[in-house]
Amino acid sequence: MFWGLLNSPQVIQTPVCDSLHVLGVSEVRIKVGFGNALLTVFTLGIYCPATVYWKCSKPCPITDSL
Repeated sequence: MFWGLLNSPQVIQTPVCDSLHVLGVSEVRIKVGFGNALLTVFTLGIYCPATVYWKCSKPCPITDSL
């Protein structure tokens, strides 16, 4: 709300990463199209739709302890 001044942080849930037993996310991209950016300006930042893309991190390699 108002370009994030009243916004509380959001937690991104990653059910695909959790089902793969990967404990992290390596990349997060947030895309806002031109029309959505224009809508954000017209509403003075009250409404700002965006699309979030995320990528799971690679699992740690299994090492043998001798």
